[in-house]
Amino acid sequence: MTRLELIQQVALRMDEVTPDLSVDNLTVDGSDNNPLYTLIDGLVDGGVLELFSVAPYWRLPVKTLTLSDSVLSAAFNQRHIIKAEVPEDFLRIAMITCAEYQRPITELVPEMSDLGRRQHNRILFAKEAKPVGVMSHGTNGSEIHCYSTENASTGRSGLYIATPVTIVDTGTAVTVEDALGDNPTLIPALEWLIAARTFGARGDVNHAAICQQNAQNLLV
Repeated sequence: MTRLELIQQVALRMDEVTPDLSVDNLTVDGSDNNPLYTLIDGLVDGGVLELFSVAPYWRLPVKTLTLSDSVLSAAFNQRHIIKAEVPEDFLRIAMITCAEYQRPITELVPEMSDLGRRQHNRILFAKEAKPVGVMSHGTNGSEIHCYSTENASTGRSGLYIATPVTIVDTGTAVTVEDALGDNPTLIPALEWLIAARTFGARGDVNHAAICQQNAQNLLV
């Protein structure tokens, strides 16, 4: 699917919830200078980023994080942390698992947040039942630190969501499928998300809410 075909599909989604109003008349202010396709086109990239930011990770294409093990210090009873350098295309974490952890890490907290600072306290740091992932700083840039209590070098793996590529129809074309992967629910969900943004830009909050809900229903 090309970018233009996506725009056309978004217009059809809008028509689904406004059957009494032709998509040809759905303009920003009723002026021929603001065609619907132009408005939608300006909202496509933000819609793709929103989709990758809110969709469950199992619906999205994921990439592998390279993990390493590091000992903090004897003062922490040789407590280990799992480290990962943040890739350049990193958008958000999908999950980090370890044989020691009773549940995976699926979100990160800032290093200087209350929970992040707590990981350096000998009493209050996270245990294996509730492991914590912290966005920190390393020698080569941003790093992810996952805190534990024992040797965290076994049974570990990490996945992340990358920033999506821009869908373009010119030059080296990038299709919707290139950006979203092969999950069949993502394209219609994206169409509804962009339709919601388009209705919102026109001040039509009721139809925007309907489209947003339709998108969410596909991402459950």
